Amino acid sequence: MARGDAEIYLRLPTKPGYVERIWDHAAGFMVVSEAGGRVSDVRGAPLDFSKGRGLEANRGVIATHGPLHDEVVAAVGSVLGG
Repeated sequence: MARGDAEIYLRLPTKPGYVERIWDHAAGFMVVSEAGGRVSDVRGAPLDFSKGRGLEANRGVIATHGPLHDEVVAAVGSVLGG
């Protein structure tokens, strides 16, 4: 995404109780954010890296090049049911 090869990255929850690990997303979060993109969970909440090894306060991950972010969050929310 940071190179311009993609506009959207989705990491959708696949089973109840699954928690993403911070080491899978921290570096990508920084690179995408510094390149002008946006990263949030599927509800549009910022990723919270302060809860230890897991993104306990978040559900899934959405990263975009920026302008489409709110629309992608809305579309994912409608598919996931909120």
